[in-house]
Amino acid sequence: MIDPTLAAIFLPLLCAHLVIDFLAQTRAEVERKGRLHLPTFAVHAGEHALLAYVLCAGWNLWLLPLLVFAAHFAIDLVKETVQRGFLVTHPEASVRVRLSALVIDQTAHVVSLLLIARLLIDMLPEGESPAPTPMTALLVIASGWIIAARVGGVVVGLATQPYLDELNTASADRPASERPSRGLSRGGQAIGTLERTLIFLLMVMGIEAGVGFLIAAKSIFRFGEIKDAQNRMEAEYIIIGTFLSFAWGVGASWLTMLAMGWVG
Repeated sequence: MIDPTLAAIFLPLLCAHLVIDFLAQTRAEVERKGRLHLPTFAVHAGEHALLAYVLCAGWNLWLLPLLVFAAHFAIDLVKETVQRGFLVTHPEASVRVRLSALVIDQTAHVVSLLLIARLLIDMLPEGESPAPTPMTALLVIASGWIIAARVGGVVVGLATQPYLDELNTASADRPASERPSRGLSRGGQAIGTLERTLIFLLMVMGIEAGVGFLIAAKSIFRFGEIKDAQNRMEAEYIIIGTFLSFAWGVGASWLTMLAMGWVG
């Protein structure tokens, strides 16, 4: 059982981080950070600090936004600098480098938020210990959905990128009439987000059997793409992406329900 005081501070910090990194951050910001544009790092870290301060609602914890700003700015700058160097020297390993950088970066952010929460607890006046509230539970649900739907999209996209590259290379060598028809440019991404959202809702509401129905329904919709032997590579790509997406959605939902037990 996690310390209730630690949960009351850490969970709002985590939710603020997820909202800014995976909902509010634009592609243009990501590209500017990739070019090591320092003002973009500062604005991004400032958004984190402000939202973390608001969600924690600990108005006497004036050190909180300063610590969040400094930690996020430093971690992002180190991550982008190191990743940029690796991509220059190992361009052939672009996907592996980006996926590894994402995992290490997000782990560092979560650890930093835990350390900040622990430090702030030690700074609280004697007898003043915040406890989880109904708002904390809502933040857990919001965080769980972001991890399931949006973080999952990034992870699954990076993990399946090598298969997509192989598929595109093979398709380019075939006559135009034999190439598999491609869907909407971001259709697969939207479908993945929707399916993980549905998985999250079903799991949180205790309707686990609905996840099996969802898998069956998607199999029916994809049957036309999988049954054609000429499209075997695309079928395998779809199956790999689907299993990864479902596994991530179920795992994130289970962790959310576990966290709900922590905040009681």
